Amino acid sequence: MSRRSTRTIHVDLGSRSYDILIGQGLLDDIGNLVKPFTGRPRAVIVSEANVAPLYLDRVAASLRSSNLSTDTLVLPMKGEALKSWAGIRCITEWMLQVGIERNDLMIALGGGCLGDVAGFAAAVHRRGIGYVHVPTTLLAQIDSAVGGKTGINVKEGKNLVGAFHQPRLVVSDIAVLGTLPDRELRSGLGEVVKYGLIGDSQYFDWMERNASRISVENVECMHHLVSESCQIKTQLVVSDETERGRRSLLNLGHTFGHALECAYEYHPRLSHGESIAIGCMLALNLSVRLKLCDVQLLDRLERLLKSLGMKSRIGQIDMAMPSYERIWECMKQDKKVESEVIRFVLVRDIGDAFVSASVDPEDVRKVVERSMNGR
Repeated sequence: MSRRSTRTIHVDLGSRSYDILIGQGLLDDIGNLVKPFTGRPRAVIVSEANVAPLYLDRVAASLRSSNLSTDTLVLPMKGEALKSWAGIRCITEWMLQVGIERNDLMIALGGGCLGDVAGFAAAVHRRGIGYVHVPTTLLAQIDSAVGGKTGINVKEGKNLVGAFHQPRLVVSDIAVLGTLPDRELRSGLGEVVKYGLIGDSQYFDWMERNASRISVENVECMHHLVSESCQIKTQLVVSDETERGRRSLLNLGHTFGHALECAYEYHPRLSHGESIAIGCMLALNLSVRLKLCDVQLLDRLERLLKSLGMKSRIGQIDMAMPSYERIWECMKQDKKVESEVIRFVLVRDIGDAFVSASVDPEDVRKVVERSMNGR
């Protein structure tokens, strides 16, 4: 795939509009790409320990070749530990120490957790500075880098402290996905499957036909996954930037999935994408139980997850299982809760999802306990 095959998706949000660039070989052109967004010739890089050895020098060299000075911060935490009070404190104190001004630009180089905490730091530093996402995982390229959601986890739940702060640009270099461990790829595929369910039947059908071809070595497949997922998310973000309506559909599987992550205390053996895949199965199980959805769609989803090498049941998680009561308590901390009522994204068919605030807790218990028993 050539540099000329770069796809641009425009996120039209008025004064907060920006582009998502998706292509191969974009990393070495970062300097030219971000220079139009710098108030003065400076752009700082915030990265993480797993990513910095692979790409930090290349990005810094590209900035210097475009006559941009730079400072770099490599956070010592990894994974969900990045999205913490410790992570946000580390970034904001560093930015103050090196004198980051309101017209300076931050580049967030890393996966979804790094992007979330760095974006939140950009949102609150001097009441907001510009930042550019350079996502290095499939999960970040298709989901977390797009839409302006930033934040951290707290002991009460996931993503409960944060802000909407749109990036100036998103640069998704498909080539960097070639270094992803298989488990990181699977984590991203959990969100890909979600997009297939809330998008259109053509995308879901494509995933079913091409499941065996999806790998980090298949650049064409990766380009298609990232492009189509970003297009679906962009349409929902543009229609509902701050998640007061249709954007909530992006939370399909997340009420369950985030509760599992919380109940398992964000253990690294249960990734975000794995939680979302199981969460989507639970959402469809609940939809079938409520006679909203045909059981054949549930069967299709389970076959797809299996063909992608992903778990579909809580009972398949290889760790000591929390109680249902603990999972329920975590669900009650979901950010979609209104007037103490949990709101679930349910599905009638592919491309026909909706939010419901009238689900009987006993139905939720039944589908969760069935999944806990591996059924």
